[in-house]
Amino acid sequence: MKISPVYANAALLSIFRGNTVTSFAPPALEIRSAQRNLQTRLFSTTAEPGITSSSSRVQPPQQQQETTVAAIPKVSQRWRKSTKQLATLGPASSTKEMIETLFLAGADIFRLNFSHGSQEQKKELLMHIREVEEKYSHPIAILGDLQGPKLRVGEFSNPNGEILEKDQTFRLDLDEAQGDNTRVMLPHPEIIAASEVGHVLLVDDGKVKLTVIDKGEKHLDCRVDVPGKISNRKGVNTPDSVLDISPLTPKD
Repeated sequence: MKISPVYANAALLSIFRGNTVTSFAPPALEIRSAQRNLQTRLFSTTAEPGITSSSSRVQPPQQQQETTVAAIPKVSQRWRKSTKQLATLGPASSTKEMIETLFLAGADIFRLNFSHGSQEQKKELLMHIREVEEKYSHPIAILGDLQGPKLRVGEFSNPNGEILEKDQTFRLDLDEAQGDNTRVMLPHPEIIAASEVGHVLLVDDGKVKLTVIDKGEKHLDCRVDVPGKISNRKGVNTPDSVLDISPLTPKD
């Protein structure tokens, strides 16, 4: 004969209490209460010695583990970033300790600016980076920013430079005389040769915009479209002209 689990639990409860099991059909509420009481009492009688309930069990304090990059496996989520961080190394960040600090802070690429400093200094920085790379078994990229050719105007008689007004005419030529408010030397004949009427010249990172309106073998006459200050040795950019020069200099 099969006994329903509900009545079986009730029968066990009656046996546990020393009662005789007969036709017994307690209400549903009493059955559930009897089940809970029986499970509690059976658990307390079958528990192993020395084991206490979870409510009274004293949990040992968990030890805090100090996490360092060196403790992280070589293949770790820590280094699987979709976005890479670039740090430029300069006088304040040229030591091995600072490079390591930047690396631990998340730097993936170190930029070396070859426009400043000697090649011996850059070689020392490269060795520091490779030592940090070896220490943490993680590849570090190095970006070499080459100086390239520098296209600049000459010097002015006024050491503070000159203010160019909008729509005035300003000449760039090969004359070595110091410049004034109307002209200045442009020691790059390749720019004069490559420029055509209508081409744009940007001076000092675009602070002054010139448009060529006439040209000769040794000069360019320009209209000032964006006025501003022009001073000694400011850079010249030629977005409309293709210059017949090498992008790499002997220094590079």
